[in-house]
Amino acid sequence: MPKGGSLTLSYPKVMTEWETMQAAVAGRSLARLGDGELRIADGGSAISQMGSKALRSEMVSVLNGDHGVLTCIPHMNGPKYEKTWYRYNMDKYIRLYTRSEYGSAFVSRPDSAPWIDTPEYWELCEQLWRGKSIVLVISEEHSSIRPVQLASCRTLRIVEGPRRDAYEQIDLLMAKVGQLEQGQTVILCLGACATVLAVRLYTRYGAHAIDLGHIGRFMRKKGKYSGQVPGSDERVGDTPPGDTLPT
Repeated sequence: MPKGGSLTLSYPKVMTEWETMQAAVAGRSLARLGDGELRIADGGSAISQMGSKALRSEMVSVLNGDHGVLTCIPHMNGPKYEKTWYRYNMDKYIRLYTRSEYGSAFVSRPDSAPWIDTPEYWELCEQLWRGKSIVLVISEEHSSIRPVQLASCRTLRIVEGPRRDAYEQIDLLMAKVGQLEQGQTVILCLGACATVLAVRLYTRYGAHAIDLGHIGRFMRKKGKYSGQVPGSDERVGDTPPGDTLPT
């Protein structure tokens, strides 16, 4: 049994990063749960967000609710499995996953999915904002993504929230974002609060709400991770047809 493996339950199917990002480009909203969000769903806290009963309830609803957003969780492959992600391959977390399939939470994490660190994949990501009017929800300090990285968008409106415990101001953030047109693209980079905001914005306004986490930081490091793909970690479907994974 692999380190941290479940004793009784089976891990759900997780889409590849390419499949997940292609779904986002096609118009699906994304809500991602990484290690902090999963700890909150289990009753704990994240580094930048204290847990609470209200947040836990909402996070579990993101995982399993009938809201139409593509919920994304970690898959159990890649170079950081033994160090980090094995913890979430245990029964107490697998019990939270009631769907048969999820998107990949690693769509913006080449450190955990180095096979996405290719020019073709980053080009796919840019299609999320190129030529569009974007609302960007970020931390008011030390934000991962910088406005210059979205230079190909048509217009950009920035909404800032606190770096820590942003969920406590989620209603204010919703008010700052304001009324949105159907399909308006909102990019969210605000920790656990972004996970919940993606669902709220989609269900309330029909927004194209995309939780992208630390994508800005990893975009600035393009190419750093592409050589870190061991053969045992290759996942069929993580590269477009005709492409090969780097060795």
